[in-house]
Amino acid sequence: MIDEARVGHDPAHRVWFAEKKTPKGDPDTVGCVALIDRGDGRGQLRWLIVLPDARGLGVGVSLMDAVLDRAQALGLQQVFLLTAPGLPESMGLYHRYGFVITREAGVLQWHGDGHDIEMTLALDTRR
Repeated sequence: MIDEARVGHDPAHRVWFAEKKTPKGDPDTVGCVALIDRGDGRGQLRWLIVLPDARGLGVGVSLMDAVLDRAQALGLQQVFLLTAPGLPESMGLYHRYGFVITREAGVLQWHGDGHDIEMTLALDTRR
């Protein structure tokens, strides 16, 4: 997936990892997110993942802030993402930041029939 995003080949693309210290002081990855510049002023938020044990600690907010700050620094006008039904924590975070549903469609996925939800945020309306 990271190869598909051409992360490392284009400085506009970036992946962030969130870490939490273990009781022994070692870092433990608890979340990640990526931003991919898709051209025409649009960026795509990809792979926003926060492990269940790290939810409620502000990890998702920190990752989202990093993506949107970078998108604005790149001069992008909007950021979009693709998600699926059944992810209430994710949807809550997206709505809190102002993302709106711009498209819903049934799609064929690796496991069979699925449902894609596209959400978009116009960066000029961000906080």
